[in-house]
Amino acid sequence: MGGLRERRQNELGRRTHAMRIAVALCLVLGLSAASLQVANAQGPISRCEPESIRVSSETQAQICIYVQDVVGLYGADFEMSFPGMLGVANVVDEDGGMPGVQIARSYAWVPSGWVVLTNVADNSIGYLHYLVYGWNPAPAIDGSGSVACMRFSPITPGTFSMTFTRHDLSDRDGFLLDNTAHTCSVTFVDPTAVTVSRFLARPAGRSMRVLWSTEQETDILGFNLYRADDATGEPLRLNDTLIPSKALGSPGGAQYQFADRSVDAGVVYHYWLDSIHIDGTTSRLGPESAATGIYLLDPSIQ
Repeated sequence: MGGLRERRQNELGRRTHAMRIAVALCLVLGLSAASLQVANAQGPISRCEPESIRVSSETQAQICIYVQDVVGLYGADFEMSFPGMLGVANVVDEDGGMPGVQIARSYAWVPSGWVVLTNVADNSIGYLHYLVYGWNPAPAIDGSGSVACMRFSPITPGTFSMTFTRHDLSDRDGFLLDNTAHTCSVTFVDPTAVTVSRFLARPAGRSMRVLWSTEQETDILGFNLYRADDATGEPLRLNDTLIPSKALGSPGGAQYQFADRSVDAGVVYHYWLDSIHIDGTTSRLGPESAATGIYLLDPSIQ
């Protein structure tokens, strides 16, 4: 009798242990699923690239509409509002052959088979509507990249914000993809912190040599150099680390040069120069354009 009771107690103990393991597994799987849901809840992001830009009021500012971390994108419909731009800058018309003001589409990430259905900028109210869609058999796209880019021509120093009032991303079946949108800002500053007296690019053998000289550098940490093979494209940063200022702590200027060796013969390249201030803000100069093997700039500049 005692043996039977002991066997029953052992069996009950094994069942209880198994139930505890099952409950623990359910809790673990539930936590994993919850974590996965939290990770997925972040979803794609509609933003500007860069999200904040600070440039001299003597040069243009370029901002691209950027989609980040998307899967199965087949259409994008954006409306942006920036009434604070009035009196500070104007959107540059990238297609003089069409009525109104249009921004530049980006081919670096969006396939050429996609069709731009709406491309309208209104400088009188600070407004943009850009709609692009991939008609069959154009492929859907994944990842991150620019959809279109716009340039602002300055009128006077000032700052304005750009808000996404529509940021609809859709899949191949027309269903919307949940996404969040970030606000952008553009600042044009009085060009007193750094005076660049020369900024040019010229071929040097199988590379391009980019040169710039400053007359004064006030609170400038250094420089970043960017390049694109399309004046309206998304620039690529060339230097791995900041090119340090040679005049930090002094009111004078200095001379700089950078050898760009990752170029192809006969291609026209466009260069931008960013001055990095000690407060973390940036002033941009450019673009300057040149082709490998062909001297396009003023030969009187030495």
